[in-house]
Amino acid sequence: MRIAVIMVSPVKWSISVKNGSALIDKANTEKVYQNHKNFPNSACWESRKPAFTEGIIVKHFRYMAAVLFVLFATDLAFGQMGSYSSSNPRTSIGVQASSFRISYDGFDQTFDSRWGFSYGGHASWRISSTYNIVAKYRQFNKSNTATTNGIEQQFDWNERWINAGVRYIRVPDRGAMNFFGFGLSFFNIDGSGVSQVLPQNNDTADNKITSTGFFLDFGFGYPLASKLFFTIEIELTSAGIDGSGSLESSSIGGILISAGLHLFPF
Repeated sequence: MRIAVIMVSPVKWSISVKNGSALIDKANTEKVYQNHKNFPNSACWESRKPAFTEGIIVKHFRYMAAVLFVLFATDLAFGQMGSYSSSNPRTSIGVQASSFRISYDGFDQTFDSRWGFSYGGHASWRISSTYNIVAKYRQFNKSNTATTNGIEQQFDWNERWINAGVRYIRVPDRGAMNFFGFGLSFFNIDGSGVSQVLPQNNDTADNKITSTGFFLDFGFGYPLASKLFFTIEIELTSAGIDGSGSLESSSIGGILISAGLHLFPF
């Protein structure tokens, strides 16, 4: 069954209903989203939010299923290597230098590239033999000079987020370690580039915005000393703005690839 709705542009919105799930046509989704950027207060946009949400859920369930498969496959592979202690270290701390790619569509129109340098750190506390409570801090800053209406302006983007969740860690008596985790992400962004990049509304009027989403991460570490590891980590975050859920093109999260040091003090 297909439903066609005429938008202000006018834009056609198509939804295919199959097995009770709404699958949103990608091309039309992009058109509707662009319409929202042009007319942020449009009543038509407000009426489409539920449809967006259903499509987002379907999309991210697929992503999460694929990522979780990789995580468990990684754990199985590492589980065949090395000898593991009956009790993992109780605490861990670490620092990372990263390359981050923000998902938000149109970010590179103001800042040239979605990629940029990021840095951060983490701390965890073991709550069972292999599971830990983890908290992570990340920061991503971009600056660029752009010309708007013939006037040269300096734009800044300062994005910070905290991840809080659960991390699975296996530390060997010898050889490589591996870990993966998931949880909630809390974003805070400010800077003169916020109102330039994001749809203009009451939330972005003062060049500040906050959002909440989720994260998934996984990685491995090579031992440098008895309690010190060099680690490679991949982190996926997703957080939507303006009621759009966490649709990739409207997410202020993204993919982060990092290298760092992981210490188990005790």
